[in-house]
Amino acid sequence: MLLLDAGGVLSDKKDSLSEAKANISFAAMEEMGYDAMNLSGQEFSLGENFIRNAAGRIKFPFISSNLVSEGPHQWFRKYIIKEVGGVRVAILGIMPTDALPLISRPAGINILPPSDALRKLLPTVKKQADAIILLSHANVAMPEIEDDVMAQIDVVITSGDGASETHDCDAEGSESQGTLHNTPVLKAESKGLSLGIATLDINKKAKPVLAENSSITLDQSVHGDENILRIAENKLEAYETEKKRREAEKLQKELQKGLKLSPEEFFKQYNQKTNSPKS
Repeated sequence: MLLLDAGGVLSDKKDSLSEAKANISFAAMEEMGYDAMNLSGQEFSLGENFIRNAAGRIKFPFISSNLVSEGPHQWFRKYIIKEVGGVRVAILGIMPTDALPLISRPAGINILPPSDALRKLLPTVKKQADAIILLSHANVAMPEIEDDVMAQIDVVITSGDGASETHDCDAEGSESQGTLHNTPVLKAESKGLSLGIATLDINKKAKPVLAENSSITLDQSVHGDENILRIAENKLEAYETEKKRREAEKLQKELQKGLKLSPEEFFKQYNQKTNSPKS
């Protein structure tokens, strides 16, 4: 069995708890035994340093086949090969070329057109794998993949709010399944609302076939896991501790700075701060 995420784990809406929520999500995914996660633009919502550091801590790899990051250390994988029951499965991942707006794109980060990146990787990947799975955050990336490239993919798994759109997909079977150039495209619900289950029938002498596609709704009827709850509590406690440490450090620096001022300068700055208009 493989446990995969097509991307969009982090929220693109930042608040005071965004970093704590992200750390909880990654720790929970580790506990559940995820094999890989595709990178999306949302994973950069807290900055490249945050997601880069997270990649160095967690046990499962981040994947992006069309992301280019300058620097001496590659912190994500272009693809991975996992052996399951004697079968070698390649896992690749893409994001749309406009996933990171230029105005907020981290320096040294570029996104290649999906077809160009996959066309370069697939000859090598096919020599190592019996089946190829492509992860894509939001269905909007699908039209960017050309026919000759899609024909080499056995299954596509998409995620995100945009994944509900069927761009060039012919609806077949369940609501969460379609096809693109005869390749099955499976949609994972956003925000962890369900767990998708897909079974591949793999014959090493023929193209793998999607034998089963179903999902389990993760509503209130699904009991919470005590280990995951404990992880969330510990991460929130660590966040609050670190927040208090930073506030104390900031206060100490301000006091030290104040001690270097003359009484007149100190009260002048104090009055400026206390009398300044509130935004």
